[in-house]
Amino acid sequence: MMKGLTALALAGLFHGSTIAHDVGAEAYFDPGDGEAWELNYGYYPYRSYQTTDLISPQFRTLVDSPECHDDRHVFFTPRGFSIEAPGPMIVDSHGDLIWAKSTEGQAYDLTVQEYKGEQYLTYWVGDDRVRGHGAGDYYMLNTGYQEVHKISALNGMAADLHELVITPQGTALLTVYEVYQHDLSELRNFEDWEEDPHYVWDSLFQEIDIETNELLFQWRASDHYSINETFKSIGGTGTKNDPFDWYHINSVEKDEFDNYLISARYTHTVTYINGTSGDIIWVLGGKRNMFKDLDGGFATNFAWQHDARLHSKTEFPELFRDDIALFGADKEKNGVTKQLVTLFDNSAEDIEHTLDSSRGLMLEVTYPSAHLPRTQPAVDLVRRNAADAQDDQYSVKIIRSYNHPQGPLSSSQGSLQVLPSEDDQKDSKVFVGYGYNALFSEYSADGTLLCDNHFATNYSWGRGEVQSYRAFKFAWTGRPVDPPTALLSSDGQVYVSWNGATEVKGWTLQHTRTFPAAENAWENVLQIDKTGFETAINIEDEELLRYIRVKAVDQNGVMLGVSREIDMGWSAGLASSMTQLNTVDVAPIKLIMLICVNVIILFVLYELCRRLFTWRQTRKWRQRRGIRLPSDA
Repeated sequence: MMKGLTALALAGLFHGSTIAHDVGAEAYFDPGDGEAWELNYGYYPYRSYQTTDLISPQFRTLVDSPECHDDRHVFFTPRGFSIEAPGPMIVDSHGDLIWAKSTEGQAYDLTVQEYKGEQYLTYWVGDDRVRGHGAGDYYMLNTGYQEVHKISALNGMAADLHELVITPQGTALLTVYEVYQHDLSELRNFEDWEEDPHYVWDSLFQEIDIETNELLFQWRASDHYSINETFKSIGGTGTKNDPFDWYHINSVEKDEFDNYLISARYTHTVTYINGTSGDIIWVLGGKRNMFKDLDGGFATNFAWQHDARLHSKTEFPELFRDDIALFGADKEKNGVTKQLVTLFDNSAEDIEHTLDSSRGLMLEVTYPSAHLPRTQPAVDLVRRNAADAQDDQYSVKIIRSYNHPQGPLSSSQGSLQVLPSEDDQKDSKVFVGYGYNALFSEYSADGTLLCDNHFATNYSWGRGEVQSYRAFKFAWTGRPVDPPTALLSSDGQVYVSWNGATEVKGWTLQHTRTFPAAENAWENVLQIDKTGFETAINIEDEELLRYIRVKAVDQNGVMLGVSREIDMGWSAGLASSMTQLNTVDVAPIKLIMLICVNVIILFVLYELCRRLFTWRQTRKWRQRRGIRLPSDA
């Protein structure tokens, strides 16, 4: 450990001014952390391209498996001190760029969601300078990467960066933060000179009808939680200019019973909420925990967590084979509900931490079915200090803990996604994004690390240099409305790319003598497989006509799109003509005569230009001689 800290300190000392460096588009360089610093690649080795100003991280894959290379792509939003132009980004399972976009403002939470039977990209853009949350809007892009919806919070508030969930009913769930007056006397005393005391950042979520923009439901944390349930130190905050962020909502979802599940970072709680009244059904974790911990406290000691989700055991048929055989596949039986809760347990916030590393958690919770009358009075929502004080109707246990071998401790952000298997008899996998630290990992259901990808050096960890709020994997078909981009380089290469296209398997170089030209006038010159985001086509040895373009084709050779034409100049057409003549079997005397004719034509053109120039000069001189100057009078 000391050796690693020393290396980190030396790296910061000698390379403090180098935060990012280009490794080139081909990106064969695969740096270890020490090598990256020694070769001056900084915290963020990245790839640049000829056809665009976009850049993408140079991935370092430490653990790999064929199981990770499927039809899913990675969706994330790299940002940080080392990234000059942050924005939403899609890469394939090998780390090759698929799509990226520069945004005005910080971008967060890029994901794929379904609305009215169609897939959309959704992401947040706004102002995150408040630290920890933000004020902005969510955007929906179709498969052509065109903006079709902008989703904003209602009641005069702004959408927070943490969450947008589109429900099957066509509604949007948003997290919201609002400056709100609230008595803070239990937590601190204010000095006379402090203006406008007793203000908090209150946490809310809203459900909005996307089509009508109607507010359907709103929930406010301060109506249901006491301010002293927070684990966050108030310090010198709590005024109107510096409100106290005491609750910090960071995820919300709606289940099949129309109830809500939310995560709150600063109370260390996951809360299940009645979808009609807004009343709390149960609280997992924190000072108000209602669940008996069957793992001696390790199932409820998560802290500063993110991304809480509900899942069914049927998503893991192998892991729960015996359980399903005994009790069936339904979540609910005999008035008792059993289901899974997944979350990313940060176990850290700034310099505080409860565990040595962050982890993904899969928990099983058991509780009385929320929509049925209870056989016993509801559990008093008060602080529990002993495990045996919990109501036996409520229990929780750890199913799996997903631990990274390098033990990253992420003091903010993070995500855990369940990746469904294509075979319903096989377990889903688990995809974990480490938020403040620049890596994401894929695990089998039993906790085996399958793939481990880093998009910055480990020296960047814990510094805020390179991070991504969340990371996800989705299947996505992108069909951009913009055409492919082709560029003729001085090194005898044509570079081509198509930002966002996912179906391109190859490129066809075409040429024609004149432009505009009919489609059938374009002739194929050569075909080449697509390699990564940008493909280089060598044309040094090709006999090209004046105009060229590049056509994108799919795996069946069907055209998907075509670049704009590139004018090679008149010399290309002439050279091509001469080359074609040399390849034809022409008698030497005829060839000599043809060359002579071309020379004569060039001479005649030269003589005509010379005579025209002389005539114009003579005419100007004669005109000047005919002018009477005042001094001649």
